[in-house]
Amino acid sequence: MKPSMIFWTMVHARQKDTVGGSVTVTTTASTPPPPLISWAPPAERQPFDRLVTLVARTGEATEAEADALCAATPRDKLVARGAAVATPRVAADSLRIFGRACLFFQGAPKDLVALVRLSPDVVRIGAWTALEAERRDEASRAHRAEKRAAKSATATVAGAEEQAAGARADQLRVLLLNVAGEDVHTATRIKSAAQPAAEGHTETSRGRVLAALVEEGAKLLASDAPGAVTRRALFRLDKAYLDGCAAVAERARLAARAAEAPAVAQGRSQADVDLWDGRAMVVADMVVTAFATAHAIDARVPKLAYVALRDRSGDKRKGPPKKKDAEAAKKDGDAVKNDPAKPDA
Repeated sequence: MKPSMIFWTMVHARQKDTVGGSVTVTTTASTPPPPLISWAPPAERQPFDRLVTLVARTGEATEAEADALCAATPRDKLVARGAAVATPRVAADSLRIFGRACLFFQGAPKDLVALVRLSPDVVRIGAWTALEAERRDEASRAHRAEKRAAKSATATVAGAEEQAAGARADQLRVLLLNVAGEDVHTATRIKSAAQPAAEGHTETSRGRVLAALVEEGAKLLASDAPGAVTRRALFRLDKAYLDGCAAVAERARLAARAAEAPAVAQGRSQADVDLWDGRAMVVADMVVTAFATAHAIDARVPKLAYVALRDRSGDKRKGPPKKKDAEAAKKDGDAVKNDPAKPDA
């Protein structure tokens, strides 16, 4: 066939392919698989910035439920475990562990949820327990701060009253010596009253000194010796003045006793905080272990790791925190991993 005939045949065949009603079938070698379903909301940072926010999502619990979960651990051991760490560290890891477990249960595929052998109620109880520990710790800290402020105010008052009693005692001592005049025995008693430490008295405050001088003044006021009677009038030693000095002495002594009183013991309150910390840590261990065993079956189940409490069970690493751990601790409550195949480190 001539070349011109070959070209015409090809053009004619292409025109026939474009005629209405013709169908062109295309095939591909393979179809790409659908993407994996992620249990974390896409492009969403973990919304639980605080335990109270997490509990608002999971729901409240009761102390009876917390006790039921922790029944295998004696109460004294719960307190001892909670006492070993600071409450803010327990709260930080509780937010991290229970928060990510909550997102998993609320967003993961059912087949992955079924692999984690515990109820979402465990997460609810754990988050609430950690929040209760945090609340009690904050209340205890506030109470101690109030006690310190009250103690400081009491010390300030005591200092002012002591200063006033000291000034009044100096004035009264000079006045009494002037009234005593030639009476050596009375003058000796006045000088001894002004030096309680030298006389072996356990109380040496200025209030005590002033009270002792008031007693000596009362004796001089009752004296009928002619010289004493004359000098009392000259130096204006009278009952009203001594009563005023006695009132100043009493205020100073009472203020000093209040300032020296021991602080109210906070052991019971702190033991209560430690108990709730211990409960939160026990429940966190349960959640970490459940997720770790499920992760061993299917790597899409995240591993929930400790950061603030790295020495707890479920995380075998020891020693000081590494740089990546410190960074993770600063991001507690942040960045849930969107790739379910990667463990939560």
